[in-house]
This record gives sequence, structure tokens and C-alpha cells, in this order.
Amino acid sequence: MSRIEFSEVDLSLFVARLGTGVHCVQGITEKGNFGEATLVESFAQFVEAFGSYQSYTQFPLLCRRAFDYGAKLYVSRVDADDTPGVLATSGDILDAGTNASIVITASSPGIWGNSIEIFIENGTADDASNVTITHPDYDDEVYTEVNMTALDERNLADLINANSVIASAADQSSVSAVGSNRRLESQAATALTSGVNPDGYVDGDYSDNFSAFDNIQDSISLATPEIQTSAVNTAGIAYAEGRLDMVYYYGSPIGTTATAAIALNTYNSSYGVNIFGDLTVTDRRTSVNTVVTHKYDPFS
Repeated sequence: MSRIEFSEVDLSLFVARLGTGVHCVQGITEKGNFGEATLVESFAQFVEAFGSYQSYTQFPLLCRRAFDYGAKLYVSRVDADDTPGVLATSGDILDAGTNASIVITASSPGIWGNSIEIFIENGTADDASNVTITHPDYDDEVYTEVNMTALDERNLADLINANSVIASAADQSSVSAVGSNRRLESQAATALTSGVNPDGYVDGDYSDNFSAFDNIQDSISLATPEIQTSAVNTAGIAYAEGRLDMVYYYGSPIGTTATAAIALNTYNSSYGVNIFGDLTVTDRRTSVNTVVTHKYDPFS
């Protein structure tokens, strides 16, 4: 009589090993430039580059889970073409001669930039100012004894552009008359305005964003973890097939049965990997288990 032997494999060990690699992911974030892949190695780095948890997206929570497993991620922020994110800006900051001198702008589009505030006080030198840029989620940025003199080592616009993680600046002196006093006018707590989040996401916003990873050569996988529509899955698999050096991971819609998941897997590609089963993530802030809902429009 033949003997049958069974070998049991703990797939959680495979998932853990998978998590420690380098992966490309795209999703909706609070901040960050659109359509660019940024290497992120910890959740602290993710927060600095893309912002923290938001009510309208589970993408940051999913990235946090990957970091907890030891993964490194190339992250790309997805834009909505019909309502793109708008940069928050200070408008013109005047000098003592009432001339427009400088425009300070958030470093990336979105409402987050409207929480940036600019403080200006007189410096010691006649043409100098002390400028502080604040945001609740970042350390204060302080620029002392700065001026608006072109090519000067204390030029405020140059210092902001070289050192700030939350803002950029443009010197307006070339488009306005230069007053007799180029010192910035003192002001308290002037907030940036006009920043807008993108909304109204559609499949094409994700499908068109895969090109953000064109120059990434050290990743073997790609995913859009919060969106699981047929059009996005097809585009992701096609992108992986075109590269020949990575696979696209996609999930079944929430609540899908095993039989239905098999029926949905019609892509017939060795570069597409179906992850079946509803994913539950433990929120480290609250210890509450959250089911990933695969939203289509996170703002609806």
C-alpha cells in the first residue's frame, strides 16, 4: 500500500519574508509631489515626506504595516486629474517700502500647507529680518538676520529653498520696484492660504501613475493597495509585463468568496499575483483592527 506524506507550510513566514523586500506602492497621501517615486525606509520618513494618517485614505496605515515588517517602499502620491492639488501660498510679503518682495509657498500641494505660518520681525542690521516658518507637524524653521539682497549669503529666498522641508520661496524684486528699504515688513502669524486637496479619483489617475516607477531598478513588486478595480489591475499587470522584472500584487474586492475570487482572476499573466481574503490591519495608535475597504473614491 502506498504511503502518502503531508508537508505543512506556514504561509505567514512567506508573507513576513515578502515584507522585508523593496516594493513600489502608490496611493493617496496628505502631501508630497505627484508622480514621483521616493524611497522611504520608516514610517517617520513617510510622515515627513507624505504626511500621516488621514480619514479619507488607509494608504498610510498600510504603509505603516509594511514598515513594521521591515519593508522599504518606493512611494508615489497619486493625483486626481480633474481636481489637482493646489499649492498653498503666502501671497506677496511686502518690504518696508510697500513693494512685493517674496512669495512663500508650501513644498507640495494640498490643504496641509494652509497650516504653515510665517512670522517676521526686525533684525539687527538695517536691512535684516528674522523669519520663522512653523507647521504643527514639523520643527520650527528659523532664519535670522536675513535680507532680500540678490546673491547675498543671507538672502532669505535662497536659504528657504536650500534648507526648508515644508516651504519654497520666490524673490519678487525682479517684478516690482525696489524700495529704499528692502527689509521685510514685520508681521505676526500670517498663514498660507488656497491649498486644496485633489478629489474625484478615477481609474486613470492610478493607471497613468505607474510611470513614476520607470527608473526604479531594485524592486521586484508593485501594488496599488487601496484600489482594486479591473482597469487598475489590468494596467498594473501590463506595466509589470512590460518591465519583465517585477510582479503586480492585486486583491479581490472586499467580501469576495473564494469561488468568486477564482472567477475574477481572468488576467492570465505570470506577472500578476492575486491576494485573496480581506486584509485586516491593526492600527498602532488605537490597537483597533481595521479592515481595508478598497475604496474607489476616498473622498466620497
